[in-house]
Amino acid sequence: YLEYLCLASAYRIIPKIPRELLRVLAAGLGTVGYYFNGEGRRTATVNLAAAFPGRYSDAEIEDLVRKCYRSWAQTYLDQFWTSRLTPENFQEHVTYQIDDSEGFARVRDGIGILMTPHYGNFEWGAACLGFHGIHYTAIAQDFKNPRLTEIFKKNRELIGHTLVPQKSAMLRLLRVLKKRGHAAFLPDLTVPPSQAATIIEVFGLKVSVTLLASFLIKKTGAEVLTGIAFPTEYGCHGHVLPILKFSEESTEREIAQGCWDAVEPLIAQRPENWLWMY
Repeated sequence: YLEYLCLASAYRIIPKIPRELLRVLAAGLGTVGYYFNGEGRRTATVNLAAAFPGRYSDAEIEDLVRKCYRSWAQTYLDQFWTSRLTPENFQEHVTYQIDDSEGFARVRDGIGILMTPHYGNFEWGAACLGFHGIHYTAIAQDFKNPRLTEIFKKNRELIGHTLVPQKSAMLRLLRVLKKRGHAAFLPDLTVPPSQAATIIEVFGLKVSVTLLASFLIKKTGAEVLTGIAFPTEYGCHGHVLPILKFSEESTEREIAQGCWDAVEPLIAQRPENWLWMY
């Protein structure tokens, strides 16, 4: 109950905080998290060293991990600031670069699957697609404390998206896509190999990821819209990549790998904004 009270208070208070002060608060909270979350700090350090062997010195990796914590503090504070975004003001905080405008329009007006990794301000990047006419259905993250699940669900549905529970999610999403709707997934969502998973290469290392998105892409023939939301001083800059289309012969592993391969080079450019602790 105490967790719920803290999160519910943040849900109400954070949108009232000016952007400049919110950035200072995020930097401070991120630094505190860096020093107190020893396990996550060690995981991030090892992951960065494994992903970029010889590219960074120990001091540079330490700096990247510290920036990573600050980036994610900003992302989660911004998530609760979402209620301040409107169709009239969101372009003051969110800009977009769309590499394939025709493909983007085709996905917007028809069936499509949206894929963005745990990178930068992905919460805003995905949420603000609603202001561009794309409303999606995604699977709600279940917290051990169910009261927290409801708060996050309510916040993520503010701009017209829909979150569904994990139970029977595949059938729900399949129905959405067959009605020419949209579904959203995280291509770097890891799951144990014993579950519905497939193995892909992430920065040259083997990773077990969910195959649900790949199954739905193969089942429906949906095109895939991928992109990344780079943090900026006032919010984020969304880079929407060319639309991905997979053949009927593509395996679920090939589809999952293709969705990841589209975004990996962008993550490598500015690695400090990916969730290396995960």
